[in-house]
Amino acid sequence: MEVIFTKKITLKLNTMPLYRDLVVGKKPLQVPEVFTLFDVIGKLDQKYFEKIRPKLSPTELKRILFDSACKTLLQVLWNSKEKRFYEDVIFHARKSFSSRESLPVRENLKFILPDKAYIILGPDVGC
Repeated sequence: MEVIFTKKITLKLNTMPLYRDLVVGKKPLQVPEVFTLFDVIGKLDQKYFEKIRPKLSPTELKRILFDSACKTLLQVLWNSKEKRFYEDVIFHARKSFSSRESLPVRENLKFILPDKAYIILGPDVGC
């Protein structure tokens, strides 16, 4: 079955500059009609590993995949034991860049993102 990418989602990642520069970029993500915030994060993580894999030696890749405490964006944002985003995650989602209407993606994890959704997220690492 062919996946048709019909929507564009804009994501602003506030931290993790290496990840952001490799994956997020400045263009909106093209996504299928039925796509949640978790789908966006999963797509970014997949894209990240596709981009770094060819650039790393087998030893470096092993270190990232098996020795590193944090392997994915999802790990940085999501508390899997409590099934919620970490408290210190900067998180805001709107219908579009210019809209003031918030999207209930934190409260409803299965919320389908609308076309032109604008999402700001990232861990608040403090100073």
